[in-house]
Amino acid sequence: MASTDIPNALKLYGVYALPVGAKQQFGGNHFLTRTVLGDWAISFIYTKTSGSPLSVGGVNCKTPDSCFPDLNPAFTGPVRINGAYGKGQTAKSIANVQYLNYNAFIPTPGNGAYNFGDAPRTAPYKLFNLGSYNLNTGLKRSFPIWRDAQFIFQADAFNVTNHVQFNGPSTSLSSPTSFGVITSQSNAARQWQLAGKINF
Repeated sequence: MASTDIPNALKLYGVYALPVGAKQQFGGNHFLTRTVLGDWAISFIYTKTSGSPLSVGGVNCKTPDSCFPDLNPAFTGPVRINGAYGKGQTAKSIANVQYLNYNAFIPTPGNGAYNFGDAPRTAPYKLFNLGSYNLNTGLKRSFPIWRDAQFIFQADAFNVTNHVQFNGPSTSLSSPTSFGVITSQSNAARQWQLAGKINF
């Protein structure tokens, strides 16, 4: 299984012209409503993906180009611990939570001999990274200026839900205390962008 294998990916996008200010809705008194509220269009882009397979790295391997650990044959407990990745945590508190059990692996395969560990290259114990989702929206309108000239106003919002997306957990067995720990956030907080241009 490739490290870029994403089992599920959903991408939705659309543009919707608001049905506000139409003459048939407001009869002869539609001028103010149409001037203020009419001709606006809303757009959105929504993405949701499942996590990619994790790759766990061993230590003190003497084999070239790769260093995979052994799966611990004596291990019987759960490999995934402490609940869902990042659930109930903030960017400050998450570094105190370990989500993968270090004891499920033997860091140095074959006690340092010239051999490969028996752990799969990706997704040992069917371990996958955390998934992600994001929603961006935009609001746009054209204002006539003179003849074919138009002023176009657009407001965009990125990460509308202000959702915190964490990076994946550490998968290096070099440290028992940092293995399986998520240390950082991968996305930015909600951002706004305003733009204006003249087409002629």
